[in-house]
Amino acid sequence: MINVPMALLFGAIAWSLLKRYQDPAVIKPVDKIGMLLLFIWVAALQIMLDEGKDKDWFSSMEIRVLAITAVIGFISFLIWELTEKNPIVDLRVFRHRGFSSCMLVLTLAFGAFFGLNVLTPQWLQYNMGYTTTWAGLVVAWGGVLSVVFSRSRPSSLTESIPRAHLRGLLVARHDYVLARPRQR
Repeated sequence: MINVPMALLFGAIAWSLLKRYQDPAVIKPVDKIGMLLLFIWVAALQIMLDEGKDKDWFSSMEIRVLAITAVIGFISFLIWELTEKNPIVDLRVFRHRGFSSCMLVLTLAFGAFFGLNVLTPQWLQYNMGYTTTWAGLVVAWGGVLSVVFSRSRPSSLTESIPRAHLRGLLVARHDYVLARPRQR
Protein backbone atom coordinates (compact mmCIF):
# COMPACT_ATOMS: atom_id res chain seq x y z
CA MET A 1 0.00 0.00 0.00
CA ILE A 2 2.92 2.34 0.51
CA ASN A 3 3.66 2.32 -3.24
CA VAL A 4 0.15 3.29 -4.33
CA PRO A 5 0.38 7.04 -3.53
CA MET A 6 3.79 7.27 -5.22
CA ALA A 7 2.54 5.38 -8.27
CA LEU A 8 -0.49 7.68 -8.53
CA LEU A 9 1.67 10.80 -8.13
CA PHE A 10 4.24 9.77 -10.74
CA GLY A 11 1.48 8.50 -13.04
CA ALA A 12 -0.18 11.94 -12.90
CA ILE A 13 3.15 13.68 -13.54
CA ALA A 14 3.92 11.42 -16.50
CA TRP A 15 0.41 11.93 -17.90
CA SER A 16 0.72 15.71 -17.67
CA LEU A 17 4.14 15.69 -19.36
CA LEU A 18 3.22 13.30 -22.16
CA LYS A 19 -0.31 14.55 -22.88
CA ARG A 20 0.86 17.26 -25.29
CA TYR A 21 2.58 14.64 -27.48
CA GLN A 22 -0.54 12.54 -27.87
CA ASP A 23 -1.86 12.09 -31.39
CA PRO A 24 -5.53 12.74 -32.00
CA ALA A 25 -7.58 9.59 -31.53
CA VAL A 26 -8.65 7.80 -34.67
CA ILE A 27 -11.30 5.18 -34.16
CA LYS A 28 -10.62 2.10 -36.31
CA PRO A 29 -12.70 -1.04 -36.40
CA VAL A 30 -11.45 -3.93 -34.29
CA ASP A 31 -10.51 -7.06 -36.22
CA LYS A 32 -12.71 -9.49 -34.28
CA ILE A 33 -11.97 -12.49 -36.49
CA GLY A 34 -8.22 -11.87 -36.21
CA MET A 35 -8.55 -11.59 -32.44
CA LEU A 36 -10.51 -14.86 -32.31
CA LEU A 37 -7.95 -16.67 -34.48
CA LEU A 38 -5.12 -15.32 -32.33
CA PHE A 39 -6.89 -16.50 -29.19
CA ILE A 40 -7.54 -19.97 -30.64
CA TRP A 41 -4.02 -20.77 -31.80
CA VAL A 42 -2.24 -19.27 -28.79
CA ALA A 43 -4.62 -21.01 -26.34
CA ALA A 44 -4.19 -24.35 -28.14
CA LEU A 45 -0.41 -23.99 -28.14
CA GLN A 46 -0.28 -22.97 -24.48
CA ILE A 47 -2.52 -25.83 -23.33
CA MET A 48 -0.51 -28.26 -25.46
CA LEU A 49 2.76 -27.10 -23.89
CA ASP A 50 1.31 -27.13 -20.36
CA GLU A 51 -0.36 -30.53 -20.57
CA GLY A 52 2.10 -32.27 -22.89
CA LYS A 53 4.41 -33.63 -20.22
CA ASP A 54 1.56 -35.00 -18.11
CA LYS A 55 -0.13 -36.68 -21.09
CA ASP A 56 3.01 -38.16 -22.70
CA TRP A 57 3.14 -35.62 -25.50
CA PHE A 58 2.07 -36.88 -28.93
CA SER A 59 0.97 -40.33 -27.77
CA SER A 60 -2.11 -38.57 -26.37
CA MET A 61 -4.96 -37.79 -28.75
CA GLU A 62 -5.71 -34.55 -26.87
CA ILE A 63 -2.17 -33.23 -27.43
CA ARG A 64 -2.29 -34.16 -31.13
CA VAL A 65 -5.63 -32.36 -31.54
CA LEU A 66 -4.24 -29.30 -29.74
CA ALA A 67 -1.12 -29.32 -31.94
CA ILE A 68 -3.17 -29.54 -35.13
CA THR A 69 -5.49 -26.81 -33.86
CA ALA A 70 -2.51 -24.57 -33.06
CA VAL A 71 -0.90 -25.10 -36.49
CA ILE A 72 -4.14 -24.61 -38.46
CA GLY A 73 -5.08 -21.63 -36.27
CA PHE A 74 -1.64 -20.05 -36.77
CA ILE A 75 -1.74 -20.46 -40.55
CA SER A 76 -5.31 -19.12 -40.66
CA PHE A 77 -4.26 -16.20 -38.47
CA LEU A 78 -1.33 -15.36 -40.78
CA ILE A 79 -3.48 -15.49 -43.90
CA TRP A 80 -6.24 -13.43 -42.29
CA GLU A 81 -3.94 -10.77 -40.85
CA LEU A 82 -2.02 -10.33 -44.10
CA THR A 83 -5.22 -9.74 -46.07
CA GLU A 84 -7.23 -7.73 -43.49
CA LYS A 85 -7.50 -3.95 -43.99
CA ASN A 86 -7.24 -3.17 -40.23
CA PRO A 87 -5.41 -6.15 -38.70
CA ILE A 88 -5.20 -6.70 -34.95
CA VAL A 89 -1.47 -7.50 -35.44
CA ASP A 90 0.07 -5.70 -38.41
CA LEU A 91 2.44 -8.30 -39.83
CA ARG A 92 3.37 -6.06 -42.75
CA VAL A 93 6.10 -4.45 -40.64
CA PHE A 94 8.16 -7.61 -41.14
CA ARG A 95 8.62 -6.82 -44.83
CA HIS A 96 11.30 -4.30 -43.80
CA ARG A 97 14.62 -6.14 -43.62
CA GLY A 98 16.03 -4.05 -40.79
CA PHE A 99 13.04 -4.59 -38.55
CA SER A 100 12.89 -8.31 -39.31
CA SER A 101 16.58 -8.88 -38.64
CA CYS A 102 16.42 -6.87 -35.40
CA MET A 103 13.42 -8.89 -34.22
CA LEU A 104 15.22 -12.15 -35.06
CA VAL A 105 18.33 -11.13 -33.11
CA LEU A 106 16.23 -9.86 -30.20
CA THR A 107 14.23 -13.10 -30.09
CA LEU A 108 17.37 -15.24 -30.13
CA ALA A 109 19.11 -13.10 -27.50
CA PHE A 110 16.19 -13.09 -25.08
CA GLY A 111 15.55 -16.79 -25.72
CA ALA A 112 19.16 -17.56 -24.81
CA PHE A 113 19.08 -15.21 -21.82
CA PHE A 114 15.91 -16.62 -20.30
CA GLY A 115 16.88 -20.18 -21.24
CA LEU A 116 20.13 -19.83 -19.33
CA ASN A 117 18.36 -18.26 -16.37
CA VAL A 118 16.06 -21.27 -16.17
CA LEU A 119 18.49 -24.04 -17.09
CA THR A 120 21.60 -22.99 -15.16
CA PRO A 121 20.08 -23.43 -11.66
CA GLN A 122 18.60 -26.79 -12.66
CA TRP A 123 21.93 -27.96 -14.08
CA LEU A 124 23.75 -26.84 -10.95
CA GLN A 125 21.29 -28.70 -8.72
CA TYR A 126 20.98 -31.96 -10.65
CA ASN A 127 24.46 -32.39 -12.13
CA MET A 128 26.73 -30.47 -9.79
CA GLY A 129 25.03 -31.26 -6.49
CA TYR A 130 24.27 -27.66 -5.49
CA THR A 131 21.48 -26.92 -3.09
CA THR A 132 18.67 -24.67 -4.22
CA THR A 133 20.12 -21.76 -2.25
CA TRP A 134 23.62 -22.11 -3.69
CA ALA A 135 22.31 -22.47 -7.23
CA GLY A 136 20.26 -19.31 -6.71
CA LEU A 137 23.28 -17.43 -5.39
CA VAL A 138 25.38 -18.41 -8.40
CA VAL A 139 22.68 -17.27 -10.82
CA ALA A 140 22.09 -14.08 -8.81
CA TRP A 141 25.67 -12.95 -9.49
CA GLY A 142 24.99 -13.16 -13.20
CA GLY A 143 21.99 -10.86 -12.69
CA VAL A 144 24.00 -8.41 -10.61
CA LEU A 145 26.75 -8.31 -13.23
CA SER A 146 24.17 -7.82 -15.98
CA VAL A 147 22.83 -4.76 -14.18
CA VAL A 148 26.31 -3.38 -13.55
CA PHE A 149 27.54 -3.88 -17.13
CA SER A 150 24.30 -2.72 -18.73
CA ARG A 151 25.10 0.77 -17.47
CA SER A 152 28.59 0.73 -18.97
CA ARG A 153 27.71 -0.92 -22.29
CA PRO A 154 26.22 2.09 -24.15
CA SER A 155 29.25 4.23 -23.47
CA SER A 156 31.61 1.45 -24.56
CA LEU A 157 30.01 1.13 -28.00
CA THR A 158 32.43 3.75 -29.25
CA GLU A 159 35.40 1.81 -27.88
CA SER A 160 37.23 -0.77 -29.90
CA ILE A 161 35.64 -4.19 -30.24
CA PRO A 162 38.47 -6.08 -28.41
CA ARG A 163 37.71 -4.21 -25.19
CA ALA A 164 34.06 -5.23 -25.34
CA HIS A 165 35.04 -8.84 -25.98
CA LEU A 166 37.50 -8.79 -23.11
CA ARG A 167 34.85 -7.44 -20.75
CA GLY A 168 32.45 -10.20 -21.84
CA LEU A 169 35.12 -12.85 -21.31
CA LEU A 170 35.86 -11.51 -17.81
CA VAL A 171 32.16 -11.73 -16.92
CA ALA A 172 31.97 -15.27 -18.31
CA ARG A 173 35.12 -16.26 -16.40
CA HIS A 174 33.69 -14.82 -13.19
CA ASP A 175 30.46 -16.81 -13.64
CA TYR A 176 32.48 -19.97 -14.37
CA VAL A 177 34.54 -19.56 -11.20
CA LEU A 178 31.36 -19.19 -9.15
CA ALA A 179 29.77 -22.25 -10.77
CA ARG A 180 32.64 -24.74 -10.55
CA PRO A 181 32.18 -27.74 -8.27
CA ARG A 182 32.91 -27.31 -4.60
CA GLN A 183 35.04 -29.75 -2.62
CA ARG A 184 32.99 -31.72 -0.13
